[in-house]
Amino acid sequence: MIRDLLHAYTAAVLPFRLGAAVLPAAEPQALQTQAMLAGRVRQALRVAERAGRPHFLLLGAGDGLLADALADTLPDGVTMTVVELQPERVRQAMQQGRLGWWQRAGRHRLVADASPWAVLVLLAQAGLDPRAATMMLHPQLPEDERESLRRWQRLFAGAHAVFCCADHQLGHAADNESGHTAGHPLSHTASLTLGLIVHPDEPGLEDFFAQVPAWLHEVVVVWDAPQVPAAAAVSAACAVPVRHSARPLEGDFAAQRNSVLALCNTEWILFLDGDERLPAGTWNALPVLMKADFRRAVSQRNEAAETEQAVHAAGQASCPECRSGMEAGSVGGFAFPRWTRVGDAQTCRAGFGLWPDMQLRLLRPGTQTRFENKVHEAVRGLSGPVAVMLTGHMDHFSHVWKDPQTLAGRLSVFDDAAGRTGMHRLNEEYPGVPCAVLRALEKDAGPIGATEHGTGGDPACKPDREVCLVLPGTV
Repeated sequence: MIRDLLHAYTAAVLPFRLGAAVLPAAEPQALQTQAMLAGRVRQALRVAERAGRPHFLLLGAGDGLLADALADTLPDGVTMTVVELQPERVRQAMQQGRLGWWQRAGRHRLVADASPWAVLVLLAQAGLDPRAATMMLHPQLPEDERESLRRWQRLFAGAHAVFCCADHQLGHAADNESGHTAGHPLSHTASLTLGLIVHPDEPGLEDFFAQVPAWLHEVVVVWDAPQVPAAAAVSAACAVPVRHSARPLEGDFAAQRNSVLALCNTEWILFLDGDERLPAGTWNALPVLMKADFRRAVSQRNEAAETEQAVHAAGQASCPECRSGMEAGSVGGFAFPRWTRVGDAQTCRAGFGLWPDMQLRLLRPGTQTRFENKVHEAVRGLSGPVAVMLTGHMDHFSHVWKDPQTLAGRLSVFDDAAGRTGMHRLNEEYPGVPCAVLRALEKDAGPIGATEHGTGGDPACKPDREVCLVLPGTV
């Protein structure tokens, strides 16, 4: 099943070329004779045998010959995954009649995307734990590609996939596409404000406010206007209090978000744009995430890896036996994959960074927290490490709800804010992946073995869990 999902993603991304594909040739001297190829295969097999791990990651496809040989010779108990950040390499190899195993039924996998984040999230959601994988850089890589894959390898090896169980009294939506959120008792929920920066002409605002669950503290809106507009009346049906302020955008999105920060006094702040929505399952996960102590969980995970005992220590922060004595709220922010929906809203843009399009939006701000950059804002000065959610996402409906002219106008605002550099372009030919594929990966996300052993021996925890990836260098 997992192989089929990864295959569907890569198959959707591979046919699309972004501009002219110009790549230096793979270095043929590395495998220029059959003897050299056989030697590399023997080397890989020795490494895999010594490691005794169930997964073998070949970083880079090269010309396809080494991957083909390994697909034929790796032991039955070892699954190979070829990771390629240059999809053109895969296309070139396939044009030479190689990598045919990828298109046939079997256990081996190929994951190709120009986005390192996409490859990281896909493998994490597929349950590939770096502790269970042997990694090998392809010998044919040009130096720039070798360095890119080394950076990805460090990110993959350093990220910690951590389970966080829901408190048994909190609800969890099994259907992440449901339009209703479960109620969470306030006694179990950290205080949260929803922040919105918006133009008065943004469509669908009534629906935006209708999504807000009653357990939030309040909503803070900063309008792109000289004064609070009449459009503010659409918030009347919101389930929680709404505070309105106004400030002309003037091409500075960071300043707008900082204005929201200045108006909030809760422990946590969630930022959404007017054309974004959280599915019910993600809303229901927020109290779980905000109450978890991920630094403790990561520490326990490392201890478990060192002693090779009880992966229960990977840390369900909400299980009774794991939660005692923890300092809640050790994570400074959570980033969410953003699905840019297109067409009938059942397809998500993908490839070249269009997915997962990570958005750092759930923040536990400190005194130094601020947004920087007028467009494509960056968060600085968070109060703790950053984690990426693997079992939830946010939806982006701009391409579904807005006509091309409106979208072009919006992108022009971004271009002006960026000084007309890095211009945004509409392209209906960008790759798309069925949302059902991404949803299935979300549903099954988690490190190998963690579903069975990572719940503190409490079967009641198993259905109610979220999985996050704590990023290296942030703990």
